[in-house]
Amino acid sequence: DIDVETRSIPLWEVMDPQTEFVTTLVHKDSNHLGGFFQAFIGVMPKHPVMKRYLELFVEYYEGKVEVKGPLGVYFLRMAYDEVII
Repeated sequence: DIDVETRSIPLWEVMDPQTEFVTTLVHKDSNHLGGFFQAFIGVMPKHPVMKRYLELFVEYYEGKVEVKGPLGVYFLRMAYDEVII
């Protein structure tokens, strides 16, 4: 999203150049705490989290995964948890 900004934090100065995956947590007042806000995602090419994220959408539309809530928020966190943790 182009309407997402940092709060006076120079992003490129605080992020390590070797960072492979970056996103943001949902707002503290969200009903989906712990989820990732998919409006801001930065990844290296062919990152396994993004591959799994897209696979989860396919599985959802094939009826293999059920989610009650914002798909992007839940699936990005699920993909991260499955691949990274």
